[in-house]
Amino acid sequence: DNQDHFFVNNKCYLMSGDQLEYLFCFLNSPLCEYLFSKIGTTTGVGTSQWSKFTIEKLNIPIITEDQNKKFILFASELERDPAIKKLINQYIYEICDLTTEEIEFIESQ
Repeated sequence: DNQDHFFVNNKCYLMSGDQLEYLFCFLNSPLCEYLFSKIGTTTGVGTSQWSKFTIEKLNIPIITEDQNKKFILFASELERDPAIKKLINQYIYEICDLTTEEIEFIESQ
């Protein structure tokens, strides 16, 4: 939140540092949701429970500065154009060097 619109309780975590737009895009991607479903815990009603210790287990690919610039642009356009989410996901798959079959599997879960 770059505009101070939100307040959080003790169930929310804040991240600071470099490449936050990339982390925002990656953590909200189908790939991350799939990976998290394999290492995370559930709430008891079938949804994943995001926790600090589990997020720290995620293997998030390291990206170059040029790749990061693309995520900065994606994140800035996302609110204006929600269709850009598909481009974000495709770029994440490309960075992770996933095959078409792997992408189809992840998106079917």
